[in-house]
Amino acid sequence: MFKQSKLRPVSLFAILAVAMALVAALFAATQVGNADDSAASAIHSEDGDARAVAALVEDFGRRLQLVSLLAPTESLAKTMQEHYGNLVASPELIDRWLDNPLHAPGRLTSSPWPDRIEITSIEKLSERSYRVEGKIIEITSTEMQGSGVAAQRPITLLVERVADRWLISDVTVGEETDHSSLPASWEGYQVIAGKWEGYSLEESGGNSIAATGPMISSDILSGLHKTRTRIFPS
Repeated sequence: MFKQSKLRPVSLFAILAVAMALVAALFAATQVGNADDSAASAIHSEDGDARAVAALVEDFGRRLQLVSLLAPTESLAKTMQEHYGNLVASPELIDRWLDNPLHAPGRLTSSPWPDRIEITSIEKLSERSYRVEGKIIEITSTEMQGSGVAAQRPITLLVERVADRWLISDVTVGEETDHSSLPASWEGYQVIAGKWEGYSLEESGGNSIAATGPMISSDILSGLHKTRTRIFPS
């Protein structure tokens, strides 16, 4: 007859130890997988926010040519509200641009005109704000038919999440860095910002200012004497 064998206590302990090690390894692998999934989800969310911010800035850039900064104040206010109103975080930003239109985003001259904003960097400042650096690319009819850039201006935009939307909260437009669109005969000219005033002939004997607006003149200097002036009307 065969004798029934008994497992030694040491063997039972070894089996239990192996089983516990397998359970621990499985739990650790699950935790690592969850952590990886969470990290991937966070990265995906951040990438989605950055793409939404970029799309907002590019949309804003396409609208710049629709806003003539040399228009009378009342007309300018209307076009800014029409084209910028649903892209900015507050109406106070548009009010600031109306107070100083020559430093606002928009179209200054008939040619060249702003065609788009090319983004150079997007920096996340917080969970609800980004800083975007870029260039306003200006073109003329020549660039429309081919390629190239007539002029460009640096631009910095602050974008914030308001409720469930990304909106522009501040804009800084720099000086034009390329004047290649000006004719060769304009060498030596400098651009000067000013303001035009329109007087009413029906009130106060023609001494009452009825309308004002920004004006750009381009002067050429010879020594200390101004020899010519050209003005871009609205």
